[in-house]
Amino acid sequence: MAPSLLVACASAAVSGFFLAVWAMGRRALATRRRSVKRRVRAHVASSNGSGANRVQPVVGAILRQSRMVHPGWVRRVSGFRIWDVGMADAPGLLAHAGISGVATHAGARVARMQLAMIGTGIGVVAGCLFSAEFAAVLGIAGAGIGFFSVPAVLRSAAAARNAEMERHLSEMLEVVVMGLGSGLSFSRSFALYPRYFRNVLADSMSRVVIQWEMGLVTREEALRQLEGEFDSPLLSRVVGSMVRSLRFGTSIAESLEAVAIEARETHRARMEERVAKAAVKMMLPVGTLILPAMLLMVLGPVMLELVEGF
Repeated sequence: MAPSLLVACASAAVSGFFLAVWAMGRRALATRRRSVKRRVRAHVASSNGSGANRVQPVVGAILRQSRMVHPGWVRRVSGFRIWDVGMADAPGLLAHAGISGVATHAGARVARMQLAMIGTGIGVVAGCLFSAEFAAVLGIAGAGIGFFSVPAVLRSAAAARNAEMERHLSEMLEVVVMGLGSGLSFSRSFALYPRYFRNVLADSMSRVVIQWEMGLVTREEALRQLEGEFDSPLLSRVVGSMVRSLRFGTSIAESLEAVAIEARETHRARMEERVAKAAVKMMLPVGTLILPAMLLMVLGPVMLELVEGF
């Protein structure tokens, strides 16, 4: 066999080996990414109390960055205090958004830095199609959008979780009161709701019930942990009432019945407020979209006749 043919065969074998190694590495990386996405979707779906299979992109970026091991320069740059602007209580904000168990403060910083860089790049590329000045303006705007998107999305997720929790709070209190009235202890009555209901409040209660049943935390610590997962004054009053009744031995059923009535009235008042605001919010699209079109349809022919007359 000619030497040139041997060299060609050896080169083909080496190239095929490295190509196979590269393909196997890419396949393993894709498998890990799909596994991470499934875990992220499962956690967010359980935190939201729904079976939604879609993760908000910004939340997904925070969760991915929290699981990654970053190079040293990324850790140093993300350690600057500028990435905490608008996120003074980042751990509390992550807890209120329902991702404290799988997201970290460092991951939120890196995700914020990444989104700011992506926004800057998109703005500069889009602006270069017109002029250098426009590229600079769009680059700054893109950086601002990426920079402030993380705290805005986390606050929006926290507000949505609070609204969902307060919608089921009175229902939970009624279940606990029914259990106490049936002769069950507070612990067993409290565990009834997460056993038979599926929503964001039931999922949070299920986690704290497991912790205190295993002896990892006391009942008071578990209730305070449940309070810390939501930014709700109403839930704080409920937990405070439970803690006082358990500490001093007062009738917990009567206090919970009063709080349940308050929770229903508060939720009803907020729903009425939202309904009252709907008419005011509709004035903007009506005034900017519908009214000008109607004026053009009505006054257009008249204006054309006047112009033709002159």
